[in-house]
Amino acid sequence: MGGVQYVEPEISQASRVEIDDFSELLQCEASRGHFTGLKSNTMVTQYASELQSANDALSSGKPAMVMTYAIKAQGQAIGLCVLRA
Repeated sequence: MGGVQYVEPEISQASRVEIDDFSELLQCEASRGHFTGLKSNTMVTQYASELQSANDALSSGKPAMVMTYAIKAQGQAIGLCVLRA
């Protein structure tokens, strides 16, 4: 198949680094006008902080309204999934 290999994805709670990387991507895409939700770097930073705070709460056994998961292939994050309750 032309060098294409299927890799089973892994799904786990997103780390702080993965959320930070995601926020950098959001800032880049927002600056290009690809979506309208988060209009400034400050808004993106606040959103990433909220995601991390929710993951920290979940890790310590507390309830949270948001869960953020990283989707990985061969140990490399290739996407994030944000679930809201």
